[in-house]
Amino acid sequence: MHQSLSLLKKIFQLIVFFIASVFYCIQLQAQQNCTPVNLTCEYMENLLGIDAAQPRLSWQLKDTRSGASQSAYQVFVGTDSQAVNNSKGNTWQTKKLSDTKQLIVFDGKPLQPFTKYFWTVKVWDKDGVSAIAKAVSFETGMMDVKNWKGSWIKNLRRLILWTFNRDDKSNLPQLVISTLIGPFCSRFEGSCVSTFIGSGF
Repeated sequence: MHQSLSLLKKIFQLIVFFIASVFYCIQLQAQQNCTPVNLTCEYMENLLGIDAAQPRLSWQLKDTRSGASQSAYQVFVGTDSQAVNNSKGNTWQTKKLSDTKQLIVFDGKPLQPFTKYFWTVKVWDKDGVSAIAKAVSFETGMMDVKNWKGSWIKNLRRLILWTFNRDDKSNLPQLVISTLIGPFCSRFEGSCVSTFIGSGF
């Protein structure tokens, strides 16, 4: 009798484990089908030397299911990549917005010059399943002529120290040039700095 009860218990545990595994796989598949991708700032990936005070952030939805759509989204922007990846933005954090649009204009705390920001978006599909993208970045340049506040030599020294203290030095020429010319460019459908860098320097 005892052996029979023990066997039934094991069978029951196996059934529960199987059902839980099936539901987990379904949930995982749903998350993979609803994924925000191609995150851009001013229509460019990992933009450097941006001078826009309210840049446009956009993304696309990767979902191969028939009739797939985005039902809501939430954007996070901050200076800490780990916090942003954990759905916390110290610069801007929207509420969960029920909307299908995949472009939003930044409306958080004023962006500071010479600063690297990280941002991501969490989206919900038509079934209410959510997924969050891995954070990407954009970096501000001088932002405005008034930020020089002194001689060209003094601020050029600040710029050089800022650029060469960065971990990623692969785009230093583009970064320096874009930061120097950014505030003096007029903007037409985006930043001329974006155009300059996008042209391949």
